[in-house]
Amino acid sequence: MDGNDDSEGRARVALAAAGPVATGELARAVTALGYDLASGGDVLPAVAVVLAGTGEAAAAAALAREYHRQGVPVVFYVAGQDPDLLATLADCHPQGLLYPPLDRLQLAVTLETARCHWGRTDLSSRLAVLKSLMDAAVNPIYVQDLQGHYMGINRAFETFLGVSIQSALGLTAAEIFSDEVGAFLADRDREILSQGGVQQFETTLEDASGRERHLVFHRACFEDGDGLTQGIVGVATDVTDRKRVEEDLRSEQEVLRRILTGIRAGIFIIDPKTQLVEDANATAEELCGRSREELVGQPCGSIVWSDGEGRILPTCAVLTERNIINEEMRLIRPDGRTVPVIKTVVSAPRRGELRLFEIVFDISERKALERQLAVAQKLESVGELAAGIAHEINTPTQYIGDNLHFLSTAFAGLGQAFARIETVARRLAEAGGDIAALEELAAARREADVEFLLDETPRALEQSVEGVGRVTAIVSAMKKFSHPGGEEKTAVDLNAAVENTVIVAKNEWKYASEVVLELDRDLPPVFCLPGDFNQVILNILVNAAHAVAEKVKGTAEKGRITIRTAADGDFFKLSVADTGVGISEANRRKIFDPFFTTKEVGKGTGQGLAITHNIVVTKHGGTIDFESVPGQGSTFTVRVPFGARAAVDDTPGDDL
Repeated sequence: MDGNDDSEGRARVALAAAGPVATGELARAVTALGYDLASGGDVLPAVAVVLAGTGEAAAAAALAREYHRQGVPVVFYVAGQDPDLLATLADCHPQGLLYPPLDRLQLAVTLETARCHWGRTDLSSRLAVLKSLMDAAVNPIYVQDLQGHYMGINRAFETFLGVSIQSALGLTAAEIFSDEVGAFLADRDREILSQGGVQQFETTLEDASGRERHLVFHRACFEDGDGLTQGIVGVATDVTDRKRVEEDLRSEQEVLRRILTGIRAGIFIIDPKTQLVEDANATAEELCGRSREELVGQPCGSIVWSDGEGRILPTCAVLTERNIINEEMRLIRPDGRTVPVIKTVVSAPRRGELRLFEIVFDISERKALERQLAVAQKLESVGELAAGIAHEINTPTQYIGDNLHFLSTAFAGLGQAFARIETVARRLAEAGGDIAALEELAAARREADVEFLLDETPRALEQSVEGVGRVTAIVSAMKKFSHPGGEEKTAVDLNAAVENTVIVAKNEWKYASEVVLELDRDLPPVFCLPGDFNQVILNILVNAAHAVAEKVKGTAEKGRITIRTAADGDFFKLSVADTGVGISEANRRKIFDPFFTTKEVGKGTGQGLAITHNIVVTKHGGTIDFESVPGQGSTFTVRVPFGARAAVDDTPGDDL
């Protein structure tokens, strides 16, 4: 039963008069044939019979167009043979034409023919529309039967295949593409025919030019009027260009990721509205000492920043108030360690939403170089000052030393001469019996305290000579410490370097401790940077002296600093042990961090051991370790390779 039949399955016929024509006879004839007369409403008639007479051509044509618009076939019942009327009605393409006198058999045949012809015409029109729609589509579309034979393809599929539509009909995928493709698509056919619904999958096919194309298929089964599956209709979307763009984008993202990793740029992505951390890269995780899982979703204030003076910066508020471009600050890790960084903040869209990108670079190495440069400049200044002082002191010291040596020799000769004169004087006085002369000689000896002078003057001169020697040694040590050599590794007697450093730094340790040297005098020279290694010895010695001073503060006791040198295989080993306060467990991980110090403000910069670590490990390929017991003391151990063979090998013209 179609939409033009009533509930009992009887077809409905509409009678419409273009003018004042009686429809009674026609109505009786229609009902006598078993049709119902249409009486309006939502149900359309199966056929419309339009009655027209002379002068009613326009009205009849209008009625016919309206019925056709509604999908209802039209039969004209014409009274008269007016040529103009007939011509106008013929232009309406009616599905039947009747003339009086009315013949019921003719009426029955005309009505049934109109219904059938109209159905075929309507179906052909709809199929033509569907075919036009398929051909207008840019995506390949096809229809196949249950055995996989193509029943129809559109122009896009024709272009893709490189064959005509007619030649493709009746073929299978295996016959058009390959057995492998055919087997794959046959599996997909069995899957959708058994499961129904909408099927989606992606595969790769070669187009007419032999290029490999990536296609995404959307397919569904179609049924006949009885609900039985008749085949599959499919639409293919060429995603080759999209996949290429996606691959290019992934490649660019990977290149950018590698660049950022290579330049060690930490990236924090922050939502400016919620001020929550949205993402962080691996370098950012490493910098702040927290995993991505710990960072994402946390307020940006959970990442703590400080300025150069250690003041905490309110960075969350600053992010939205002003631009931050290449500003130096410190990143404070959860373990208390600080990392000097340069930070820039830029805003950019991410997935359609504005985000803030914190770009952070670790400048620890640069800061270390700056610190070393500052130390080198200080040493250079001290060296220039020491050279000037040495020049001014050496000449008078030499005069004094020479004169003291002269006085020592002269006094010894004078004492001998005085003893001989006194002996002769006594002998003459005794021979002449001049008692008064002897008494006067004894009185003069007592008044001059000759015995004391003869005993103490040589000692005083000896001590003066020793004092001048110590002054000379201090000035020499200062000159050697301040001007140890150039910027290239040279053979250095590190035992002598230790001794010089102990002399130079005596003011740091002499009030609170004594220094004991246990040096292996048989050690070969070490090929190193003399100035840098002097700095290593000085930094460790001064730290030890401060640790001892802190422990004995307020007491009359003195601590001890023991410096040992020894060979450890191919390495020179230097150990500095003190009886100071030791290092707490909480500070051991941070002991070599830049800017970390436990000393009071103004006494420590937190740079000494950081510089020492860099010199030993980075510049000399050595190691520096420590052992400590809180309250008992610490021992720092430095190992650096002797480097003699490498140094000899690098020296041109030397024969081994």
